Amino acid sequence: MTKNKAIAFILIFGTIFCAFFFWGKNKKNKINRNKVYVVAKIQSLNNLTNSTIYYCLYRFKNKEYTMKFKDFGGREIGKLVFVKISEVDPELNLVLFHESVPDCIDFDKAPAEGWKTLPDCK
Repeated sequence: MTKNKAIAFILIFGTIFCAFFFWGKNKKNKINRNKVYVVAKIQSLNNLTNSTIYYCLYRFKNKEYTMKFKDFGGREIGKLVFVKISEVDPELNLVLFHESVPDCIDFDKAPAEGWKTLPDCK
């Protein structure tokens, strides 16, 4: 590889990396400015070699949204996960991997407006 090709490769790779980095950071900022917590129900899954893709459904203001996320497995169809969404743009979402949904939370009885803070069963 010539020196010019190597420099071009580094510049292209660096530009792509920066674009993905700032897109992700921008998404998180948009969600955090108007965050609401909802629960999503796992509808189906696709087991891959090293991970699983989960397909979920969540509701906000009486509208249904679909999403997917990748994790290392251990979740089952029908189980719930907490999701942080933007109140302004509910299609922007982030799964809260380290927050488990208590048994007292029911998908069909969750408030249409979501929660401003993570709910608990107290």
